[in-house]
Parts: sequence; C-alpha cells; structure tokens
Amino acid sequence: MVISVKKLIEFFITIIFVLLSYYDTFFVKTLLIWMIAYSVIKITKTKSQILLILQLFMLTYFLYIIPFIFFELPLSIYQVLFDPDMFDNVSGVLRVQSIFLVVFISLLPIKEETPIRRMMQISNANVPYILSLLLMVISFADIPFGETILESMYSIDTASTIYFDYFLIFALINYKFSSSKFQKGLNCALILLMAAMPLLFGKRLASVQLFILFFILFIEGNYKTIYIYILTIAGYVLNSLFAFYRVHSNQSLIGGLFGLNDNDILNNNQTGVWFASEIIYKLIGDGIFDLEFRLKSIVGTFLNSFLPTSLTPNEALVNIYIMENGLAPLPGNGGLVGISGYLWFGYLGTLLFAYILGRLIFKGFQTNKQVYVCWTILLLCTLPKWYTYNIRIVFKFAFVYFTLYYLSTLLAKFSSRPKVINKNKISIRLE
Repeated sequence: MVISVKKLIEFFITIIFVLLSYYDTFFVKTLLIWMIAYSVIKITKTKSQILLILQLFMLTYFLYIIPFIFFELPLSIYQVLFDPDMFDNVSGVLRVQSIFLVVFISLLPIKEETPIRRMMQISNANVPYILSLLLMVISFADIPFGETILESMYSIDTASTIYFDYFLIFALINYKFSSSKFQKGLNCALILLMAAMPLLFGKRLASVQLFILFFILFIEGNYKTIYIYILTIAGYVLNSLFAFYRVHSNQSLIGGLFGLNDNDILNNNQTGVWFASEIIYKLIGDGIFDLEFRLKSIVGTFLNSFLPTSLTPNEALVNIYIMENGLAPLPGNGGLVGISGYLWFGYLGTLLFAYILGRLIFKGFQTNKQVYVCWTILLLCTLPKWYTYNIRIVFKFAFVYFTLYYLSTLLAKFSSRPKVINKNKISIRLE
C-alpha cells in the first residue's frame, strides 16, 4: 500500500486547520466545512459500494453539527446545563474526529470495485455448516422476548443486543460453508429475519449491522451505484421514521425525520453521539479521566474480550461509568471512535486507531487469506457501532470470531475433504 502525495497533502491541510482552530472560531467552522467537502469528494470517487454506504453514514455526523457550530443551537437539552464551555469542547471533539477520519479514509480501498464476498472461498464441509446453522437458530431462542416497543415506550432497559451481535459471526461462518443455493437461501432468510428482530426492542443499530451483512453477502455489485445512493437514503429515512414512532413523540413528521424534539432542538443519534463525545472530552480535560482511569479502561477493554463484564474494571464501560458516578446529566449515545483513541493515548491513540482499523479493512480487500477476508467483513458490518458507540466490540468480536473461525476450519479439515468453490455466484436481485 502506497500513500500518495495527494493523501499527504489532504492530511496536512487537516492538521493546519486543526491547529488554526485553537486560535479562532472562524477556523473551527472552516475545519467543519473542510471535513464535509473532503468526505463528499471521497464519496464521489468511491467505487466500492459498501465503502460508499459507510462513508455516507460517517458524513451525517458532520452534517448534524452544522446548526451547533454555525448557529450555536444546542446538541442536547442537557448540554447547556452540563458544559458552560460547550463550544470549546465540541470543537475539541471535531479536531480529534477530523484527524481520525482523514487518516482512516486515506487507507480504505475506495476504488476497489470487486465486492469483498468474491474474495471468499466457499467450502462444502458439513460439520461446521451444521454447527454454525445451529448457533444461528439458537440465537433466536436466546432473544428475551417480553415487552417490545409495540406495547411500551422505548427506554434504556430494552433487550440487550449481544444476541444480534454474535449472530453476525455465526451467519458469516455459516455462509462460508454454504455451498448450495438452498443453503445460501436459508442463510439469507435467517439473516433478514434476525435483522427484523432488533427493531421490536428499539435497537436500530443492531438491525443496521445485520442489513449491512445481508448487503455484503447478497446484494453488493448487482446494481449500479445510483441505486445504492437511493437505497441508502431510503434506508436512512425509514430509520428516522422508525425512531419517530419508537419514542411515541408528539413532534411533526418533518421534526421526526430530522430529529427535532418538541423544543426544536436536534435530538437524534448523531447529536447524541457528539454530546457523549463532548462529555468524554471534557472529563479528560478536567482531569477526572486521569492516567489511572485511562489505564483501567485499556486493561478492562482487553479483558472484556474474553471475560464477563462483572470480572473486568468498570472503567471499560465508559458511558456506564459516567452515568453510575453522576459525572454528567445524561451520557448520550456512546462516543466517536476518535475520542476512544484520544481517551487512551491522546492524539497518538486517535492516529493509531485510524491506522489499524483502516489497514485491517484494506488488507481484507487485498488478500486471499480467508481469516482476514471474513474479519474485514465483520469490521465493515460493525462499523456503525464501533465508529459511534464503543470500540470495545472490535476486541470482543476478535476473540469470539478467531476462536470460532479456527475451530470451524479444524472441523472442516478433519470431518471431510472440503471442495473449494472459488467463484461466489449466489446473489439476490430485487427485480
């Protein structure tokens, strides 16, 4: 992988605007405009359809802070009460996330036209296929059905998404051993059915991840890019309207679509994530998240990959720690991935997170090693969560995925002599 002179220039332009933004609010606004322009330019040059969708997703997080940066309209009804210096702290988050985004996107193979599923080699080993299918079916049985949003108002006590998250791993491994049209069709049906389940509990993010997996495995590359734009915009509108219904709001339909609450303050996923990031950034600046906290957060996150939460430091779950210790009136929704890196190692952590995640995704598009191809697909599916909510899912998924992948490979090796199918011809066309 070669970093071009153009990419280096884009990075240094970002750094210059970041440095200037410390001295005048004019350059904070300039930085935001630059990040939106940069994102749009990269999107127009992107040939990979899945990377196009994910870049459109990332762009929305910059678009939704325009009212705050330019007109100082609150990101949350709690923001004014929590943070008197809110503009400075949101500006700090913007600096951090801008550096992450430019480095991360510069590493992505955005001009790769071949869908990543074409890199997968499908095997006809029966034992890992049956076991992964059983895990998929058992995942449905483990969903704690009870009150759903159809009977009650959405709250933070809705069902856990862990069943939906791990289903991604089970479904991907099952797909790798689905060598017939029937097996792929069954895999497709179970993914779509599971994707609908989180919506019953108000868990849009878990549903989005599953729909991304469905897109990667069955849709990508079958349609012109213009239809992908339409599909993405339609999906965003439906997602927003679902949120409008979910909270049983009295606001107008237009207000629900753009996330305006009854006081005409933006109150949606994007602004919630920015507010949560602002809280973390401020607590770092105030010294509350000191070196001891950061070290415990790092250790706890790694331990939580293979140990239950009860046996790991509370600092690993940053948002819950904030809420339980009364450090903010409302922890908001997660926090941007750049801030997660910043929490651990400052700007160096932001750069490391951007480089490692971008490099892993790049490698998955360029290698024939199946373990990396499947891992990249999981990173793409879970990007909406680790980019905006919690990087912890990457570490937890790594342990579970690599364990199951090598176990399934071992079972395939000793249970049969799998026939490798190099060309993946099974796909879906919505005609």
